Amino acid sequence: MKLIDRLIIIGILLNIIVYTVIFGNNFIVSSSKGDSMCPALHSKAIGLEKIIDLDDEFIIGNIYTFKGEGYGFVNEYIKHRLINITDDGFLFRGDSNDYADLIKREDIVYKHLFEIPYGWC
Repeated sequence: MKLIDRLIIIGILLNIIVYTVIFGNNFIVSSSKGDSMCPALHSKAIGLEKIIDLDDEFIIGNIYTFKGEGYGFVNEYIKHRLINITDDGFLFRGDSNDYADLIKREDIVYKHLFEIPYGWC
């Protein structure tokens, strides 16, 4: 990675930190791993996510992070796209997956806002 690329990433991260300080601590900086969300999210990319509040509206098509515990993943968080809302829960699918996961509301913890593309798909 070139020096200018590193400086740009550092500048963006500093802006995220300042934004979080000004607007409260209901945001987190996250990273992605895996390729289930390619090409929308890159493995090793750095992103900003909003902590979900009880009164947040869920929008089909947005990317959210949910607890992987109980869905076949131990001590991991999963970022996938919301594809449907049913009486039984929320249906999520990775963009490059051909299957979906039914997730309970209480397991959805973050809304993905953006990422700094770094890494690969």
